[in-house]
This record gives sequence, C-alpha cells and structure tokens, in this order.
Amino acid sequence: MWVQHLIFILEMTIRKTYLIDDDEIFTVLTKIQMEKKASFGAIDVFENGEDAIERIEHDLANNSLPDFILLDLNMPIMDGWQFLDAFEKLNIEKKIVIYIATSSIDPSDLMQAENYPFLQGYISKPINSQKLEEILVEVEQL
Repeated sequence: MWVQHLIFILEMTIRKTYLIDDDEIFTVLTKIQMEKKASFGAIDVFENGEDAIERIEHDLANNSLPDFILLDLNMPIMDGWQFLDAFEKLNIEKKIVIYIATSSIDPSDLMQAENYPFLQGYISKPINSQKLEEILVEVEQL
C-alpha cells in the first residue's frame, strides 16, 4: 500500500515549471521563491506567450512537457489570453496545471478566465511564499 502512495506522490511531483511573464523583477523574485521550495522542478522563464507556445510545441514532440505553468496576462507579442487560445488548440493529453498570475484588477479578466476550464487558478500579484505553498498543496490534491 505504501508503494502505491509513493508512486502517486512521485507522479504528482512538478518536474518542470514554465514562468511566462515579461516583468523581469517579478520573474526573478518568483523564480527565487520557487527554487527555495525545491518543489517546482526546473524553471524556465519566457517573456511572452509566443516563445512559450513554441517551446511547448517542441516539448510535445519530444514528450517533455511542463507540469506547471504560471502565466501573466499582459505581455507583448502574445498575451496570456492568446497563449491560452493557442495552448487549447494543441490538444495536449497530459494534465498541465496552469495558473494565471496577474496584477490586473479588472473583474472582466476573472470572468474571461472562466472560459478556460483547464485553468487551475487565478491569482493576484505579487506572489509570496505562502501563496506558492498553497499552490503546491492544490497541485498535490489533483
């Protein structure tokens, strides 16, 4: 029985995280906090959704998709909404936990997020250590 529990825990481990945000200060600070937790695996940072989608397409072909994505909404080239639309079209079978992390206080953004049933959550910036712990707990419960 304990072997099955250990296998379940290992399967829920985040091995690869994508942090998609053009705010360098936010990404540096958040990445440091994530690395301190040591539970977010390898962390790759992308400054826009287009670069992230291109990497995900590459990862899909190589069976090395991320387990967790933290996504900003307001970015150049391809914003968070455009990223989500492109991501949805990829028809990825693997469960990838995606959280929107934004400084937007526009209620319509929260309502629009509900159009993406594969989104796990919507959180406001800044993100502190306690919020990262809460995310980890939620991910483990999936």
